[in-house]
Amino acid sequence: MHAYLAGPDVFLPNAVEVGARKVALCRDRGFEGHFPLDGGLRLDGLSPYDQGLAIYRANLDLLVACDLAFVNLTPFRGVSADAGTVFELGWLIARGTPVFAYSSETRTYAARIAPDPYEIERHEMCDNLMIEAAVVAQGWGIVAVPEPEGAEPLAALAAFEEALDSASRHFSRP
Repeated sequence: MHAYLAGPDVFLPNAVEVGARKVALCRDRGFEGHFPLDGGLRLDGLSPYDQGLAIYRANLDLLVACDLAFVNLTPFRGVSADAGTVFELGWLIARGTPVFAYSSETRTYAARIAPDPYEIERHEMCDNLMIEAAVVAQGWGIVAVPEPEGAEPLAALAAFEEALDSASRHFSRP
């Protein structure tokens, strides 16, 4: 089964190495992982705007080609998951693609938000209710496991491995 690896991991300085590690972990469990930076997309000579459009098209093509997805919802540039990752999550859910979500953040969304003049969601969920409810509606939840001391929290490798194990159990059922 082909698995799309969504998340803000692509922004890490060592993104290619993190992606390769996740692809190898997928392979160990019988999945063929596809990290968005694996495609060898040629952006030379394109304006920054056209580069963005090309990346969108390439990622969408990869999403279409995959049978399931592992989605890293670790907060990025704020208290919530990466906006691009959330877009991919919604697209995958709408298409009926199984999504196994994970995060290295174990605190609830409300616990991460400083006092705010707007009403804060207090549903004891890991992120905005629409994000978590979409995953829960598929029959499983978001795996939240803190990274060990010294590990890169944004890579969320410990949580990723648990999500892989959940998917392995799900797809090996008779």
